[in-house]
Amino acid sequence: MTTKHLALLSLFVLGGCTAQPKTVFIADLENRCSYPVDITAYEYSNAKEPFVLNKRVESGEVAEVLSYISFDDELQNSFPDSYRLNIAANGRSYSLDKPRFLALLERSHHERRGNAIYNWRISDTTLCP
Repeated sequence: MTTKHLALLSLFVLGGCTAQPKTVFIADLENRCSYPVDITAYEYSNAKEPFVLNKRVESGEVAEVLSYISFDDELQNSFPDSYRLNIAANGRSYSLDKPRFLALLERSHHERRGNAIYNWRISDTTLCP
């Protein structure tokens, strides 16, 4: 094989890898409590830092609690089983592991933007600790 053929083959292989479709999954939590809450999202993103999100969310404020880019178009396959979302306030806490978080997303409003971006808006007063 000539150098020219190797270069073309390399471009084809590399181009094929970079052209593989990706899906983006984003979930935002709206604090529907009448008081601020502290959220901790473990392994909340594969593309943003920090990978553990700690944030105080004021009443009515929105915070991103999941952000994953995936080659899979199925949400349950696109973020780790170790994902966990903790919500705390007033000396109490509420924790969602991956299965409970997925169940919450099924009940939440979501939008699809274009072919590859899914965005959920979690707005649920039952999450108030």
